[in-house]
Amino acid sequence: MPIGNQGRFSAPALPVPPKDYNQTAFSRFNNLLRIYFNQIDTAIRGIPGVSWIGVAAAVEYTGVETSIASGEVLTCDYRSAPAYRFISTAVNSNGYPVEDAFYRSFDGTNISDLIVTREEN
Repeated sequence: MPIGNQGRFSAPALPVPPKDYNQTAFSRFNNLLRIYFNQIDTAIRGIPGVSWIGVAAAVEYTGVETSIASGEVLTCDYRSAPAYRFISTAVNSNGYPVEDAFYRSFDGTNISDLIVTREEN
């Protein structure tokens, strides 16, 4: 299975288990699984995640703004689908909104299905 720059790997061929418990065979089996799961862990870490700045740079705002009790919702298009940026009116000690995030769903009152939220640095 190709993932990122980690190369190719696939599920290992599992050995036929012995009839009776055999510590050496069991240790080899565990080692085989350990190697496989280490490859998966390494590959997953190599996949770039969705970042707030990446989404913010990719959206196109439609000009529709809606005020809700806790902040403003800006309607936008993200990857040819509707998206909603929520910016809370509450601010933290640095003056930044407590929440600045993109969501996939908004019914006029409730916002849901988080895409990504901005993390304070």
